[in-house]
Amino acid sequence: MIKNYNPRPFEQFNSLPTYVTVTEQYELLAKTKTGYVIRLAKLTVGKSVSAGNQLSHALFEGFSDHGERRAVARTRMNGYERVFNAVMNAMLEVGVEFESVTPCHSEMMLTALGAWIQARNPDIEKYEIVAQSRY
Repeated sequence: MIKNYNPRPFEQFNSLPTYVTVTEQYELLAKTKTGYVIRLAKLTVGKSVSAGNQLSHALFEGFSDHGERRAVARTRMNGYERVFNAVMNAMLEVGVEFESVTPCHSEMMLTALGAWIQARNPDIEKYEIVAQSRY
């Protein structure tokens, strides 16, 4: 699913607007062979309504494989598969390149990113997705 990941340099933080509700937050964490836990990515997904249209928002924060903060991107989408498209576009903006991918849940996209990073960094023993919701 992931073709390449070249995290762009961090410029500034870009938060979700206050009118975004029902947010879900996912963190991609990695554990090294020496026991360190590293944050590889953070994704926040939420919903809003604008002029009667349902919108999905995605805020993706990229980190290097050493846990250094990299680019942050925020997108919003409406229409069919809006959550998937918002997440994919936010990930694209921070430097993730995708192979051909069909719409899937956000956790699957983060899992694929974790697998891609682990395959290129032998110090990473395992990775996991930690999720939480806020209403």
